Amino acid sequence: MYSSVKPPLDKFYVSNQNAVDIKLYIVVHGYGSTDPVPGGCNMEFQPSISPYLHTSYTNDYVLVEAASARDSSDIACTSINDVNVVFYLMYLEERNFDSDTYFEGIKSMLTLDNITDNAEIVPQTTWRMRRMLGAYPGTGAIFVAVAYSALNSSAYSVYVPTYSYACSPLEESCELLGKVPQTTWRMRRMLGAYPGTGAIFVAVAYSALNSSAYSVYVPTYSYACSPLEESCELLDDVLSQLLCASLLFFGMFVCYFGHRFFKTEMFLIGLVSGVIITYILISLIAELERPALLGAAILSGTCFGFIWLLFWWFYGIPVFAVLLSTLNLGFLFAALMYFGLPGGFQALQVDFNFWTLFVLIMSITSLILLSTTFLSNILCCAILGGYATVYPIDYYIGSNLKYIIINTVRRAVVPKFNSAVLSPPFQWADTLITFLWLSLATTGFLFQHYQNRRKPPFPPPPRSIRPSVPDTTYGTTGRRYRDILQRPATSERRQTEYTPLLS
Repeated sequence: MYSSVKPPLDKFYVSNQNAVDIKLYIVVHGYGSTDPVPGGCNMEFQPSISPYLHTSYTNDYVLVEAASARDSSDIACTSINDVNVVFYLMYLEERNFDSDTYFEGIKSMLTLDNITDNAEIVPQTTWRMRRMLGAYPGTGAIFVAVAYSALNSSAYSVYVPTYSYACSPLEESCELLGKVPQTTWRMRRMLGAYPGTGAIFVAVAYSALNSSAYSVYVPTYSYACSPLEESCELLDDVLSQLLCASLLFFGMFVCYFGHRFFKTEMFLIGLVSGVIITYILISLIAELERPALLGAAILSGTCFGFIWLLFWWFYGIPVFAVLLSTLNLGFLFAALMYFGLPGGFQALQVDFNFWTLFVLIMSITSLILLSTTFLSNILCCAILGGYATVYPIDYYIGSNLKYIIINTVRRAVVPKFNSAVLSPPFQWADTLITFLWLSLATTGFLFQHYQNRRKPPFPPPPRSIRPSVPDTTYGTTGRRYRDILQRPATSERRQTEYTPLLS
């Protein structure tokens, strides 16, 4: 709340109308006469002066917005550009919904010094007073905005912090495994949601006329879910849980034995590619519940896997067979680039620019790797299999590396997600999962390379295996020549994974 210190003084009353006791944290900030008024040019929210941030979320993004700040000399709000509002974000510990953690996060986002020490700036994308961020359900986030006066560099004010878990734990709504017209949001920021990871947001209003004048909005927070309602779990249906668990076994198999069982690898790579493509296409065409969407994607992916296996069955061209594996690795590299890219790149908010760069990274990666098909296939198996292995582990310990793929799918199917700032949290659990992924990829590559030494690089396609010549052939031959030119006895050839390509 905002109140003047001039008589008559305002009175505020606090009451608890809930059936249970709740914790309350009250903070009073005093500002000078030259400091900006956070939310002073409010035209959207109640009350008339709204020095706090508003958060809303979906399973894919968190939207933070604030009312425009007013410079102390601009009583009529004739120029909102006299105050610069900067949004800040701080993530809480992943999957931690404890009230003490929440209050500590709020306390660390109340003053400008603490904000600059603990938080990161959420860059402006298309909206001035809004920010959209990627959602990470179950990860709390505290948001705050600071208004800096453009007329006085020392004048500022802090908005009231807010929060989001990108889900509502009390309602069990944090389960995930759930060219856009350009607009201008001055007082909003959209960020990617990471349910279960708390984030604290704050905005700072800087005066455009006085570089020393600024004010800090009251911080806010978000977990992209509601911990009180136990809705920060990521998998809410049996099919999603089964698929997630199965990735652990398929990932280990591909990581350490993918190239040895080449035809099985061909099918699995085709299956994964078909699932991703079908999932995106169906999401764009129709609105289905996640189990139905996953079921359709798996069915289509299975067909795609068999089709891809048939190409090797009939043609047996190693470069063509390894192409899909290298494209999948390129897709993962491009998704990793998008996951770790700092926000605020205006050019990449245009879908054409983003997807052109995305496909370019995929293509370059594939072209580089295709020059050495044998080593490239082992490398693809090791990296892709390692990521598939850590994916379910990532889910169970509550880290956020699974969003490398999820954020890319969101960009393809979620409207206006091009305006979201991802800013993924990277904490101890993420470090542990990253180290495990690198270890699996390294050991998987070395093991497969050692396992396939002194062996043909690729097995022959089944269609290239010709039956043995029959004992009798067309035509007749003299007895003398038959006695001399007797064909040595041969045994029936049997195709295995180790059969040479040319023999």
